Amino acid sequence: MILKQYLGTVVLALILGTLIRLFLLQTYQISNSNMQPNVLKGDLIFVAQWPVSFQYSNFPQRGDVVIYTTETESSLSLKRVLGIPGDHIQSKDGILYLNDQKLSDASSKGCFEETLGSKTYCICRETSPIQNFEPQEVFKDFLFVVDDFRVEALKTSHYSAWAMIPQSSVKGRALIRWLSLKNREKTPGPSFLRLDKMLQRIR
Repeated sequence: MILKQYLGTVVLALILGTLIRLFLLQTYQISNSNMQPNVLKGDLIFVAQWPVSFQYSNFPQRGDVVIYTTETESSLSLKRVLGIPGDHIQSKDGILYLNDQKLSDASSKGCFEETLGSKTYCICRETSPIQNFEPQEVFKDFLFVVDDFRVEALKTSHYSAWAMIPQSSVKGRALIRWLSLKNREKTPGPSFLRLDKMLQRIR
């Protein structure tokens, strides 16, 4: 019975994946944990890649999760849009401020809700939070993007939990997590699937 449940979910996800790709969506597999708890390492997500003007008139907007090319254009990265042109962003004591307004009360380790306009989602902090920085203006044709997993760095000198990126580098908006896979070597068999995380809209 349990095996049938796994197979049914997987078959449905695969059929859905094939059909949706016909409508100019692209599949990406997530290889890191910088967007947890909303997107997990091992997740396969759908990203809308049809022309930006067809998605909605003011895309991207605050709170959107977007995939974009890095400065070297050798890799892709997934982050959340925090600031749009004209906004001012600051980090004080590891807490982010948008136009002088605190975004959350995440002052300690743990997971908390954050709201940007009509979008509410969860962020997580560790004891070493995102580094402090003075107010920065988001210039025309740029976006300020940040991880949902708010840490100073992922033990690499070239990685930052936030970035100022050109809008032209955005490839699309993350829409749906359609498969969620654990490490197969650690959890062999059907248990490597996170059934409770599959076919979910990305907040």
